[in-house]
Amino acid sequence: MTRAEVMALYHRVAEIGEMMVLDEEAFALHEAARRATVGIPLVEIGSFKGTSASMLLSGMAGQSFLVCVDPHTGVSDTTNAPEQIDPAFTTIADFWRAIRMTGRQRGCVIVPARSDEAFSVVQRLVGASGAGLVFVDGSHMENDAYKDFDSYSRLIVPGGFLVVDDLGYETVRRAWDRWDHRVHHFAPVDLRVWGIVDEVHRRLHEGCVAKMAFFQRTR
Repeated sequence: MTRAEVMALYHRVAEIGEMMVLDEEAFALHEAARRATVGIPLVEIGSFKGTSASMLLSGMAGQSFLVCVDPHTGVSDTTNAPEQIDPAFTTIADFWRAIRMTGRQRGCVIVPARSDEAFSVVQRLVGASGAGLVFVDGSHMENDAYKDFDSYSRLIVPGGFLVVDDLGYETVRRAWDRWDHRVHHFAPVDLRVWGIVDEVHRRLHEGCVAKMAFFQRTR
């Protein structure tokens, strides 16, 4: 897909779900999926109404598949504190509407559960091949985010990508600092090499575009 085609798809699916801070975040997700190892799964933690999943599917190689973990109930506020959860709220219909816009719905597998409950299922789906990319945008409570980093990053193959949304949230940042990506052999991607543009935040060399951060496993 050309950049223009990716952006056109993004704006269509965002009408169902939500806009990102910058369009470049959407294109960076597409590029990460496109550059991930061909033929092995990608994993998304936190799907909401399918905007980010659609971008991952748009870049994913045809031989791969995307595993999306989200209970699809609760509230749109990604903090997901227990007192904020409304079981009557569901996002599954809107999620599939967005996914169908990509034409890649057969390459998408959903696991309707919280990430801690879903890990063993995802591990089986990924299998021995490992994951070429993991996108973490689940609960923003500090301990939940820490567990997501610590467990799901283990699925990523050398050369694969760990993408973290909302690293600017205080609780997510604290979890990230506790986990320490350097100890786990992840280095920031220089997004300038991917052709990503962010004249506002100017942290592309650190792997960051707006509130999303991209890291690559070095070994």
